[in-house]
Amino acid sequence: MISPPIRVFDLQFGCLTRLSIDVFPSIDDCYTVIHNCQAATDLYIGIGTLLFPHPPTMTNLINVIFLPNLQLFHIKSHGGISGFFDHFVFPHLLHLSIQLQRDIFEDDEEDGHCILDYPAWPQMAVSLFFRQSSCHITSLRLNQINLTFSDTMELLSAAGEFLEIIHISSFQAIMAEYSSMCCVDDNMLEFLTWNDLDPLQTCPRLSQQFLTTRMSAYYDL
Repeated sequence: MISPPIRVFDLQFGCLTRLSIDVFPSIDDCYTVIHNCQAATDLYIGIGTLLFPHPPTMTNLINVIFLPNLQLFHIKSHGGISGFFDHFVFPHLLHLSIQLQRDIFEDDEEDGHCILDYPAWPQMAVSLFFRQSSCHITSLRLNQINLTFSDTMELLSAAGEFLEIIHISSFQAIMAEYSSMCCVDDNMLEFLTWNDLDPLQTCPRLSQQFLTTRMSAYYDL
């Protein structure tokens, strides 16, 4: 009798402390692997475009993904992360890194032009993740994220007072309807600058900050 082939994602991940997977065939596989990494301290997860056409739902077998040992979580997504953090609880997480890949597609209405499509940033979900995990994030790295100033302020407040390193690379679209999409301005720099007269800052332990806003617009092919 021939045994059925073993799928890669059916393997036992419970003994691993560090795991890097750049592609998953389905959202169920992604959640199952993360859920089974109970001993993991470092996770590097890549998410493809097709996994998240709509906010994902958890399987009936997994309601909460609780990883007691996870300290570093790196996410690279080509389709956004809306709904991805809804069921995560990582109480000892120290380092969070999120990179959203942009899609470039042709605009049929604007012949000869291309548009950069930015995945939506799930501000409320990420802030809720910080609160429900009660983790002490020391390093926050966000790359190619479409953040407004208010989003950035709320995110830093939700991350807590233990932040030491902040790297945020955001994008501002040069179009009137997106004119408020800028996470770095004078108010942000003033907020992150130590003031002896007002020492109650959101990030009093901050030792390194890297904040950039890149511009994007329509361009000719």
